[in-house]
Amino acid sequence: MGRKSVAIAWDINFNVYTLKAEKKDADKITILKKAAFTSAENAFAEKLSRAYHTMNAKKCDAVILGGPIPGSACVEMIMPKLPSQELVKALEYEFTRQLPYSTEDLRLFFRNINRLDKNATNSRVRVLSIQAKDWENLLGDITASGIKLDTVTHPFMAADPVLTGQSLCLNDVEPDYCFIPTANQEMREVTTSNNKTENDPVAELTEPKLSEPEYRTATVLAAYSFTPEFRADQKTLCNLPGMVIPQRYRILKRCALLLSILLAVALVTAGVRAWSGDMHRINQIKAENARATKLLESIKNKTLNKRELAKVVRQINGSLEDKADILYTLSHLSQLIPTDMWVTNMNCNGSSITMTIMAGEDNSNLASILNNSNYFVVKNLRKMRRRMGPVTIRVTLEPVAGGKK
Repeated sequence: MGRKSVAIAWDINFNVYTLKAEKKDADKITILKKAAFTSAENAFAEKLSRAYHTMNAKKCDAVILGGPIPGSACVEMIMPKLPSQELVKALEYEFTRQLPYSTEDLRLFFRNINRLDKNATNSRVRVLSIQAKDWENLLGDITASGIKLDTVTHPFMAADPVLTGQSLCLNDVEPDYCFIPTANQEMREVTTSNNKTENDPVAELTEPKLSEPEYRTATVLAAYSFTPEFRADQKTLCNLPGMVIPQRYRILKRCALLLSILLAVALVTAGVRAWSGDMHRINQIKAENARATKLLESIKNKTLNKRELAKVVRQINGSLEDKADILYTLSHLSQLIPTDMWVTNMNCNGSSITMTIMAGEDNSNLASILNNSNYFVVKNLRKMRRRMGPVTIRVTLEPVAGGKK
């Protein structure tokens, strides 16, 4: 199936002519249905409403309105390539400079005719200027009719690309004027004409050829609605209130919005989980690193203690060679010294033994403990206490040969 479009046109007497057209792969359109509403007893808004409902437009069908608009003028201009917003300001400046109206009194709508031409160096702009009061009156009739539409415009605005290089004369819209290409074919201009042409280019737009002239305006609008330019032009071709714009694919749009929200939530959740997992692994690594550091510190301390002990042993071995009685005395001494004391240095001078002992606290009477031994007596004992740290005790022992009685 091809695309379908509903075109609703009116003439200078506000008689309404509507048709429903279809376009398949061929260049020409096929008129599926048409109707006319010309009774003078019906208001313009009522005619529009009847025309719309007679065509039974579907939500997927394009709906375009057009006809003569009081207080309007259609002109073409060559402008620099500008973004749409800047182009609107430039057009407002040009029109208010040449016409006795302010921007509040005019409504300017336009088409960038060569918008889709990537090689164009300038913008060929077709402008429809309408006095504000006339535009508001037209919108009032459209709103009152209750119809839904994509756009409404003057038929001259739809002349290209459906009639490129050909004149457009619509007796029922502009009896005294035609919209014709300039001599160099680069633009169009409105000019007076007797509107008589041997070959009607509008009739060639349909298959079979259009034979009823009252539907010529609707045919031009319908043919334009099938072009790629139609979708591209809608944002600048007119400014419609939201209540008359069709809400197409509402369910799909809501589903897409919901899907986007769910996708965003899923991405955030996945990101949070990944971040949480990374933080958990980082904390595990930090904990393992702390344990490893503690273990290395413990090994280091044990190594230092072993080195100190080895140093003492070397001192003992070096100074007590072949002195088994003194070694026996030292073994006995190690059993007498309290557990909170340790030997850090030792020196033998003859039979005397001088030792440096460190104590965590000075709570023991070391001299009394050593003098109760049967193997040595205390010759000298001195204590040094620092403000911070352990107590240092220097003691000199004299072994007792054969032991005390």
